[in-house]
Amino acid sequence: MDLRLVDELSYLALGVGLTVWTGRALSRSADELLGQVLDDHALAESVGRVLVIGFHLLGLGAVALMLPIGDGATSAAGIVRSVAIRLGLALLVLGGLQLGALLALRRRCRPSVGLRAVPGDAAPARPGRFPY
Repeated sequence: MDLRLVDELSYLALGVGLTVWTGRALSRSADELLGQVLDDHALAESVGRVLVIGFHLLGLGAVALMLPIGDGATSAAGIVRSVAIRLGLALLVLGGLQLGALLALRRRCRPSVGLRAVPGDAAPARPGRFPY
């Protein structure tokens, strides 16, 4: 068997597995958070599902685009190095996507969470924000 094929198949198996696992973790977290914030349970499930589908599409696209990166490994050590480099890049992309999803959820959930009226103020105060 060609070593390049072993390299690409091992990278694809690990990259797709990590993407799906991270997406499922995002799904569980998003379902719980959106369920607490949104009054409509069906809407919370739909928003979470759309978020996870977008995450999977972006993550799997990044994994697929990084497939040709490599130096044509000629040994087992070269395969490990090549797979490690591509998986590291894929993990950075997945981490960025997870952070982006968290920030999007935070922005979406902020108006209904954390607003409190301060006596004497006309507008509600936002914790952690400057008044100007």
